[in-house]
Amino acid sequence: MAIFGKLADFSVREILSVIGGRSGNLLIENDGGHRLRVHLSGGRITHVSFERTLESSHEISLLLKRLGEAQGSFHFDNHPDDSAPCGSLSLNWEELLLPAESERPTDELPHPQTRFMLIKGRNVKLPHALNEFLVRSSHLLERGTSAEHLSGKLGMPLETVQLHLKQLREVKKIWPVRAYSEHQHAPHTQEKNSLAKRLLGRFLK
Repeated sequence: MAIFGKLADFSVREILSVIGGRSGNLLIENDGGHRLRVHLSGGRITHVSFERTLESSHEISLLLKRLGEAQGSFHFDNHPDDSAPCGSLSLNWEELLLPAESERPTDELPHPQTRFMLIKGRNVKLPHALNEFLVRSSHLLERGTSAEHLSGKLGMPLETVQLHLKQLREVKKIWPVRAYSEHQHAPHTQEKNSLAKRLLGRFLK
């Protein structure tokens, strides 16, 4: 099964969440042609390369957490475990990304013109108000729609619609199909590892 998309539309956490416990190769390529390759086995990171094999969990964590600043695309292909590249890593990606939670606002609402599409076949228990919104908007979300469009069609305040879309995305009931902005700028932090900074500089060009 192939999973692919643009970095502008998905955070690294969302990409890896969709991959889940699968095994395969995740290729992340920026617009400058630089490629970051991540091999996963059973959902754990076992091999990472960017110009060379990376062994430091600090370097890997830094690269993954800052990919939101890059413009480019990603592609995941699963394959049998025996085709895995040699590597001694066994990293939990959730632990690697944990510090990044404080770097992104948790109350951030989607842009009014970002389009979302309904994920069919996924049943989740929702609060009454959110479920009512989903019932009213599902026919539009099936085709792909934005908060701005829904607000006009349903006669609801834009901010309320944005909040509902954010909540539905958090439970993976909808998914962005086109982001309004190309990318978001994450806050800059001081990094101790100069090699990691050089790697980032090349990838984020």
